[in-house]
Amino acid sequence: PESRTRRCLERCFPFWFPRKRHPGDMNAELQIDVEVLPKEDADADPLEHNVQFSDLHLNRFTWRSAVTRPTKTLKLLIGPTLTLRVFLVMRWVLPVLACIIIALLVVLLTYYVLATVAELT
Repeated sequence: PESRTRRCLERCFPFWFPRKRHPGDMNAELQIDVEVLPKEDADADPLEHNVQFSDLHLNRFTWRSAVTRPTKTLKLLIGPTLTLRVFLVMRWVLPVLACIIIALLVVLLTYYVLATVAELT
C-alpha cells in the first residue's frame, strides 16, 4: 500500500517517478544494413570466419544526424529515461515558470505606473 503523499506527488510530478513497464513496452530496436553483391565480387574478396569486418560505431553519431534528429541524439547522449524526464520538465515546468515571470513583470509594471502617477500628483 502506497502512502497518500507519494500518490499525490506522483500525480503532481509524474516525470520524477518512473512508470511501471510491461514486458511488451521494453522492446529493443535493431537496425542492420545489408549489401547484396554478385557472386563473383563476393568470391573475389571473401571474409574470414569470426572476424569483425566493420566498425561497430560507424555512422552512429555524426553532426548531421545530431542536427537533423535532435530527439534521437539527446536519447543517445543521456539515455531514454532522462530524455523523457527532460521533455516532461520542458512541457510542464518551463511554462509554469514563464507564467510566474510574466505575472511578476505585470506586478512590477503596475507598481512602476502607480509610483509614477503618485509622483506626478
